[in-house]
Amino acid sequence: MKTRVRATAKVCLRCDWEGEISGRACPECGAGLWTPSAAADPKSPSRFARARARMAARAERNQQIASGVVSAAPQVLAEQGRVLEAPDRRARGLGWISVTAIVVVAVVAVVVVRAGTPQKAPLASTAFVGGRILYVAPDPAIDALRIWVWNLETGLVEAGPRVENPVSLLDASDAGQGRVAVISSTPDGGQEAGVLRFLESIDVPVPVLAGRFVAWSAGGRLASAVSVSPGAGARGCDRVTVRTFEAVNTSVSETWSDSVCGEVLSVHRTLNDVLVSFDDLEFRGRPLRPWVLAVPPSRTSIALPGVRLLGVSRGRSLFLVDPRAGADGALSGLAFDANPALYVDGSTPLVVERFLDYTWAGDGAFVLGSVGDERGVYRVPGYGKLGPKIPELVFATAADDVAVTETMRDVPIILADGRLYGVGEDESTELVLPEDAPAPAGPILWLERVETSS
Repeated sequence: MKTRVRATAKVCLRCDWEGEISGRACPECGAGLWTPSAAADPKSPSRFARARARMAARAERNQQIASGVVSAAPQVLAEQGRVLEAPDRRARGLGWISVTAIVVVAVVAVVVVRAGTPQKAPLASTAFVGGRILYVAPDPAIDALRIWVWNLETGLVEAGPRVENPVSLLDASDAGQGRVAVISSTPDGGQEAGVLRFLESIDVPVPVLAGRFVAWSAGGRLASAVSVSPGAGARGCDRVTVRTFEAVNTSVSETWSDSVCGEVLSVHRTLNDVLVSFDDLEFRGRPLRPWVLAVPPSRTSIALPGVRLLGVSRGRSLFLVDPRAGADGALSGLAFDANPALYVDGSTPLVVERFLDYTWAGDGAFVLGSVGDERGVYRVPGYGKLGPKIPELVFATAADDVAVTETMRDVPIILADGRLYGVGEDESTELVLPEDAPAPAGPILWLERVETSS
């Protein structure tokens, strides 16, 4: 007697098919299917329930679009000082009074929020080539955080996916056009990597990995998570495990596991390498200082003693803090198998407070720091760039709540104390959101375009 395999909810991260199926292959393109609950804590079934609810909501909406009941174009209403998603206009089940009320509201209300309110002079039109700014802000209608999409061509602000405790947003277009990778903090103090395939209000990130720390490669093709099992290693040390998610075939594999006595500080990911930063490390019985290790599947063997790794660029430039450089928190850069070089302006080093993001091209980085008394957002070149390593102050600020993203034309967009600024060649200009748009709280991300399911 054959046992029937129960159909479960799955999604295809290659062609975006989704539905309930018993098989493991996508019926549309043949790629491996991803189960939304696979990366979630088995004790937290609510993640799977949310994923199924999202699938059901999209299926219902697509059916309404096909039958002409609701428009495929998203709308935003300005009502009572809040930006809200327009309600579905269902032709069936509504009396003529309800229909008339909706029509009246649509006439007297502002149908879309436009950037037509008084604002400071915008950047030159050539600076952006269109594009969208994604920013996280509370949605008072649901008392939760949501991604908001600001279309710089039309001035519209639209409600995007709901997110929980986001740490960073990343352009994941290498894994699929319009996709966004998300890193979120979890209640247990760890992190979770997720993927957004669309940016509509009914979408939520599909969880793919979780651990003490997670990291995406530039472009979003790979994600790695480092997990720590206290006391599970040899001699009572911790067992540190690295798992990797591949977006192309939607698979998760364990790539490294070893017994380590030491605190994990961070994990960093490129297309070829996984680097784990430790503090007070004892590895295989050998006491070491703070240390950075390249672990499998890295093909390059690298070990950096006494440094704190902040980031690794697409071009494999490492940004790190080396206490031996003579200044507390001084930023250095190096390539694999090379000696570190300080970022200095004259003889004054750049002292970094926080790593912010990579440049759009991925060959440099933005940090919050100071050179002497000049504090602000600095752009630093990657190791492979020709010329001296001179940090460039792109935005002076005393704010602590700072985020940055960059357009494809190398225009930095800065979020400082709830305000957005575009940095031109000679000056910074405040980018004033529509009056009724939620104030940004960060993180932020610039995209050339966004994808919808319709």
